[in-house]
Amino acid sequence: MSSLAAWKYVDTLNVVKLDGCAKLADGCAKLQCLRNACCRRGAGRSHRALDDAIVLGDVLGHLAATLGLSTEALLKPFVYGLDLPASLASFSMFLRD
Repeated sequence: MSSLAAWKYVDTLNVVKLDGCAKLADGCAKLQCLRNACCRRGAGRSHRALDDAIVLGDVLGHLAATLGLSTEALLKPFVYGLDLPASLASFSMFLRD
């Protein structure tokens, strides 16, 4: 379990709410709106994990390029660490008899 403490995540909704990013899809932060506004790749199947992950990667790459940044530089301010004690406390309620 200690390796989970090293995990990092990004809430991409916070990224797409940036002023420069939100304008790309007329303020719509839905993945399908962002895909339609800035991706050239095929539509994929919405709400399928792999297809959505590929589209999200394309959208973030496009947003970063639009802002003159690398994707890593775009995401870096939004990286959070896993709060392991809080996560375990939340999961423990599902384990109760």
